[in-house]
Amino acid sequence: MFHHVVSYRRSLVLILCTILFLETQADSDICNTCNCNSLTTRIYCARRNLLSIPQPIPTNVEYLDLRGNNISTIKEGAFTGLSNLKTLDLRGNNIATIKEGTFTGLSKLNVLNLNENNISTITEGAFTGLSNLKTLYLYENNIATITEGTFTGLSNLNFLYLGSNNIATIKEGAFTALSNLKTLYLYENNIATITEGTFTGLSNLNYLNLGSNNIATIKEGAFTALSNLKTLNLGSNNIATIKEGAFTALSNLKTLNLGSNNIATIKEGAFTALSNLKTLYLGSNNIATIKEGAFTALSNLKTL
Repeated sequence: MFHHVVSYRRSLVLILCTILFLETQADSDICNTCNCNSLTTRIYCARRNLLSIPQPIPTNVEYLDLRGNNISTIKEGAFTGLSNLKTLDLRGNNIATIKEGTFTGLSKLNVLNLNENNISTITEGAFTGLSNLKTLYLYENNIATITEGTFTGLSNLNFLYLGSNNIATIKEGAFTALSNLKTLYLYENNIATITEGTFTGLSNLNYLNLGSNNIATIKEGAFTALSNLKTLNLGSNNIATIKEGAFTALSNLKTLNLGSNNIATIKEGAFTALSNLKTLYLGSNNIATIKEGAFTALSNLKTL
């Protein structure tokens, strides 16, 4: 009887030691390639010439830095089990496509950085599962079109950075899922036209940067959906004409930048509805004529 008890205990100890060894070994695989803190909650794999995402990754990781590598593809399941991850940095790689389900399982992720890649295609549903994401960086990629469904699942996103891409087309309803978005950067793209449905769904947007695009005309109702917008940057475009009603619904706007365009004439009614505007930039244009009553609606303007 005593022999059986000892044998059982030895077997149990052996099993526990084996499990502990395997867990330690799993953690050490990535920590041999990268730098990990003692609890493996923060893992630094920046600039290691990695071609793929190292596996396995400890499930308790909260911060994962993979920037500056040569990763071109994110395999399905690469982040499976990382339910504690809060920040994922993938900037400066060669990623070309974000496929559906790429980030499945990252339910606590707050920040995703995909700047400086070669992303040209974002498949519908690519960000599904990122229900707690607050900030998404997509600067300096090759994105040309934003389609409806691109940002499905990002209902809690606050900050979206899409500057320095090749965006020429934003499909109607492209931002519908982003009901909590506060800040949107679209500067240095190839956007030429803004339609009434371009910004549908962005009722909580405070800041919109459309500087350095190819916008020539602001159509009536272009910003109808942006009732809470505070700052609008349209500087360094090709705007020649501001049509009456162009800024309808922007009654909460405080700052408007129209500098460095081709504006020659400011017509009466150009700024209708901007009763709370405090700062208006019109420098570096070709303004020759300001019609009587052009600024009548700007009762709170402080800086011109």
